Amino acid sequence: MIPDSPVNECHIVSVCAYARGFIVGGKEGKFFIFEKTNDLDMPFKLLKATSLKNFQKYKEPNNKTGITVTSMAITSSEDTVYFTLDSNQLMKLSIALDGTDEVEKFDHLIYDFHSSSVTGLDICIRKQLIVTCSKDQSVRIWNYATKSLEI
Repeated sequence: MIPDSPVNECHIVSVCAYARGFIVGGKEGKFFIFEKTNDLDMPFKLLKATSLKNFQKYKEPNNKTGITVTSMAITSSEDTVYFTLDSNQLMKLSIALDGTDEVEKFDHLIYDFHSSSVTGLDICIRKQLIVTCSKDQSVRIWNYATKSLEI
């Protein structure tokens, strides 16, 4: 067990690796960023914790209670995490993974883009594209720069 693990703070639903550690996301829109250490007793330490509830523009659709991060993918530059919510929203989190005190920034990308829950998410390395798949039996390719459906 990781000593800084959010055992009592969050039900973890999604995990995403980056070069120096990993990010977990889960219920209540919480994110925990962990970084590798050289300490064998504590191989990872908590670098940063944040929550979608800190995002003032976020509105729960249909008076839904609870926010759950269902999928995450990180860009190759490791400065942006794209994620989906159980309310079928695609969002991004701009975050400094170098340990600086830069404030995280959440943004909506596309609202209600699948008719059922999203089960997978990935980012194209060479183009500004995101691929999503859903329980609505569709795979969609989105351009996150123009916020439009490509295929």
